[in-house]
Amino acid sequence: MIKGCTSDVKYLVAAYPCNQLTSDMLYSKTWNLISRLERASIKVLAFVGDGAACNRAFIDMHEPFTRTESGIIFDTVNFCAENRRPLYFMSDVAHLLKTVTNCFYNSGEEPKKTRCLEINGEKIVWKTIVRLYFTFKQCTFRKSFKLNSQNVFPNSYSVMKVKYAAEVLSDTVALDIEQQNWPSTKETVRFIRYFNKFFDCLNGAHSAQHIRTRNPNLAPYTNENDPRFEWLTDDFLKYLKDWEDQVEAEREALKLELARYGASSTEGKALKFAISQLDKKLLSRQTRQGLELSIRGFIGAVKFLLREGADFVNARTFSQDHLEQHFSLQRAGGGGSTNPNVSQFLSKQVSLSIQRDLGVKRKGNVSEVGGMADISDAPLPKRARKGNSPKRETTEG
Repeated sequence: MIKGCTSDVKYLVAAYPCNQLTSDMLYSKTWNLISRLERASIKVLAFVGDGAACNRAFIDMHEPFTRTESGIIFDTVNFCAENRRPLYFMSDVAHLLKTVTNCFYNSGEEPKKTRCLEINGEKIVWKTIVRLYFTFKQCTFRKSFKLNSQNVFPNSYSVMKVKYAAEVLSDTVALDIEQQNWPSTKETVRFIRYFNKFFDCLNGAHSAQHIRTRNPNLAPYTNENDPRFEWLTDDFLKYLKDWEDQVEAEREALKLELARYGASSTEGKALKFAISQLDKKLLSRQTRQGLELSIRGFIGAVKFLLREGADFVNARTFSQDHLEQHFSLQRAGGGGSTNPNVSQFLSKQVSLSIQRDLGVKRKGNVSEVGGMADISDAPLPKRARKGNSPKRETTEG
């Protein structure tokens, strides 16, 4: 699907059925499509997708246009364009927020928890959110009103909802935790606030959203020197980098002790196990890479548009929301079949395209019923009988 950066254009341009998607297939199909779009005078600026393995492998196949210290590839040369402008890669921010929340949810010292996030000597665990929820659950008026059973105790359905993830990683929850003065929660508050601001900076939907919500982080970008760019790179990415450096420093110290004791000794085996558990103190590697990829690609794309003369850019332009909405329409059009085959998909796509091109809007029976209905017993007009037989003549009397 193509989505206009400075317009409301959105259109599904290609669909490829396959049994299993690979990075090679994605590479050939994507660049073939980009070349066709460029020849049709449609300039392609960014590639936005989720954090699927084939998407990450597809991005790694490119030669970077801008070198980074971490080795993240967030842009490449668009060799299909006449002026060889850059093509930026981004991961869907809503998807990243869900993966961050899932890492947070799985952080704890319980046996079933797969992570135990830790920074600056403090653990960031999910039981803090549970404690806050139960502390004020029975209160009629509470500051942490965004917490409910759906986001505190997520199931297989609620973990896929961006709304529930955003309600937990919100400034309201961070402020409520901070005011409780619970021990060892300072880094939890900092963690929530950092990701809340990150999501706001990359989630502005329309030009007046920051006014209605009184949140300046949702404002559209109008200047290449916007202070949010500096915060994303110098503060947020530095926060993640310092977190990784702490874990790597601890890893090196444990390796030195392991070399002194030997791998076969009892102490050595304990040290090897401790080294293998260090990655659990961090967010998942895919999430960390996706965060840096999205930030650097987003900043590059927005600054490019502003240099080219765009008056403003809304951050949510670079998302896959419209593609997911299109899939929702496809599933809804299938009735009881939520897993359509190729024929059903293409048939529904033709219907959606015709409705969009003709400007047809589906209307439901939502009109207001007022007054009494007029009921008549007059016979309805009858349709003339067809046939060659002459009409019967009738006489009275």
